[in-house]
Amino acid sequence: MSLKYLWLNIPPRIASTFSPVVVSRVPNHENKIFLTFDDGPTDATKHLLTYLESMSIVSTFFWTGSNVASFDTDGDGSRLASSVTIGNHFNDHRDPWTMRRKAMQESISEAATAITSKTGVVPKTVRPPYGHVTPGLVSMARANGLRVILWDVMAGDFMDGIDVEVMVAECCKRIQSGSIVVLHDHGIRHFEDVLIPFISRLNTRIVEAGFSFSAL
Repeated sequence: MSLKYLWLNIPPRIASTFSPVVVSRVPNHENKIFLTFDDGPTDATKHLLTYLESMSIVSTFFWTGSNVASFDTDGDGSRLASSVTIGNHFNDHRDPWTMRRKAMQESISEAATAITSKTGVVPKTVRPPYGHVTPGLVSMARANGLRVILWDVMAGDFMDGIDVEVMVAECCKRIQSGSIVVLHDHGIRHFEDVLIPFISRLNTRIVEAGFSFSAL
């Protein structure tokens, strides 16, 4: 399992050396780490936000425009947005390595429009699907004042049959001050079976180690 985790976490670190706008870690002197969630919003998002709030955990969500468009904010998207930092995860989760620059720009723009329309938030960060960075993406981010947020700790919650205790152990091996941890908002069952036990255990471990969560 360690080799698989190593493979998930090395490419973003390499990509972050290409440009200052590409970030895989945010070094700091306060032992802050950054919990992030990709692929939402889903039927679990509100439950997840409530759970994080109950744990006093702040986080960052990277949302796809197509999911935002169908997401029910109960008519109060601004209140929802006030509880979390929201970033751009493209409109339809296409792989940037397969996209022309114009299509990539349109996907980012459409997602940003959807997020702003529903929440009033103008995303200042973008996470490319699969963490795939291209020169065109870097150029667009620089021109639009965006940060490209990758990670240095992929929890692996999307892997079939993943054991929560293994996830926690592997993450704790890699977490350091400034680490960006990736999880996924993949619906209510994933929230109940994986995210709740993982976040609870991870929070205990990182507090014991002197870390705390912050938002990007």
